[in-house]
Amino acid sequence: MEEMVKLGPNQVYGRIWSEKGKSKIVQILISYEEHAIKSIQFIYVLNGNLCHSELYGERHISSFSTVTFDYPSEFLTSVSVEYYCPNSMYPDKDLKLLTIAFGTNKRDFGPFGKKPDRHTKGFPVFTPVQRPRKFRYEFEHKSCFGGFHGTVLNGYVHSVGVYIKPVKSLSELKTEEG
Repeated sequence: MEEMVKLGPNQVYGRIWSEKGKSKIVQILISYEEHAIKSIQFIYVLNGNLCHSELYGERHISSFSTVTFDYPSEFLTSVSVEYYCPNSMYPDKDLKLLTIAFGTNKRDFGPFGKKPDRHTKGFPVFTPVQRPRKFRYEFEHKSCFGGFHGTVLNGYVHSVGVYIKPVKSLSELKTEEG
């Protein structure tokens, strides 16, 4: 498999999953509840066939969304995630993935999930540790996105990151432009 750069949160807990090299995304299935992403699953093209990833997390039926790309002309160009720490005693272990959003060369999807605000029951004014942490990954060229990775903890999607394929030659860039 080709060399890739792994981007995502520094510390992760739970069961690690990886969809490295699975970059031709056709559809993303997301379930979420009020303050967390419950599950995520990817449908992608591999060797000309549709393949389904494992379901990461536990399906939550009351809030479920699909992101369907107009493949092959539409492709992923960005992923944005936001984390929240409800427990200031364990700020890294208790991070929860609040929202996730996707951008393509044609449109934006999301954010999915719900951000707590100062007036949401059970969520006081944020302390510095609790303040939401945001990550945004952008892919300038179609060939840069290399797949997803993350973790699942206590039935929730705990973290999501991406693999990036570094450009190997100038001819690769010229192919993208033309």
